[in-house]
Amino acid sequence: MIWQDISYDTRRYFLGVMLVIFLLFSFDGPFFGTEPLFNGLRVTQGVVTASIIWGIVSDHRRVHTIIALAILGSLIAGVSIRFLPGQG
Repeated sequence: MIWQDISYDTRRYFLGVMLVIFLLFSFDGPFFGTEPLFNGLRVTQGVVTASIIWGIVSDHRRVHTIIALAILGSLIAGVSIRFLPGQG
């Protein structure tokens, strides 16, 4: 399909922008002093960061399917951790 080819051809640009945005969002809390540097979300943020970097360097379409599932699972886990009772 043509939309898959277009999205695959532009993946490095898209994922590069996503990496920068994600890293900024990950460390804005510690930078502004609203959350500690190490918290329960750092593991999921590490998985997402590693997945994005893997997507930038990988040329295999099957790897990109795995990456999409890993990021989705990490985001679900992160939201679940964030909204557990007592988390804030």
